[in-house]
Amino acid sequence: MFSSHRMRVASRSLVKASHPSNLHLFPNDFQVALCSIYPRPKTGDFASVADALRTYLPAFLDHYHPFTGRIVTNPETGSLEVHCNNEGAELVVTYSDVPLAHVDFHDTDSSLNEIVLPFAHDVPLSVPAVAFAYDGFSITWGHQPPPRRWLQHLHARHAFV
Repeated sequence: MFSSHRMRVASRSLVKASHPSNLHLFPNDFQVALCSIYPRPKTGDFASVADALRTYLPAFLDHYHPFTGRIVTNPETGSLEVHCNNEGAELVVTYSDVPLAHVDFHDTDSSLNEIVLPFAHDVPLSVPAVAFAYDGFSITWGHQPPPRRWLQHLHARHAFV
């Protein structure tokens, strides 16, 4: 068994990219989404899933204040900024007439692009929850790519954690 063998670390180092990223300069003209698909709950129903999101999402957002703000354009610089004013992340509860088993995930236009709902460009985070007829549900974490100042804020915040 592997855990019974002794190991010796020969070296450990940090390796930097040979071409550093300019990720902080990219435009905010697209939305990013992570969609997770789940089977039908063994107990309760989709309403209980939606209730759980309504109950626990606020505590999650306490750790990510920029997601509850709004993306605005600074009138003096023209740069995008996030106002951490706690206007709220978007939670969208949706019911589909289509069973999950009938969704063809090989055709993204008629599957994922239908599940991932578009949202306003000033909203940093949108969480659509979709109940499929009879057999499952999805939860999508959709967000706008962060403005440059937001990245700087997150980097500074996590540098001391």
